[in-house]
Amino acid sequence: MKNLEDYGVQTLESEEVNKTNGGGIGIGTVLAIIGAGIYVYNNWDDFVEGVKEGYASTQ
Repeated sequence: MKNLEDYGVQTLESEEVNKTNGGGIGIGTVLAIIGAGIYVYNNWDDFVEGVKEGYASTQ
């Protein structure tokens, strides 16, 4: 990992950290959440059955 003091940087502001790290949530994260939602919606019956089986196995 680079030592920032070697480059003359003492501290980073939160805005600078976001720019350095690529910003906030990102398009990939948004697409993954939307994809997971669509998957659960399309397979709702299997999802409910799996939750019931999982709950029954803990009883």
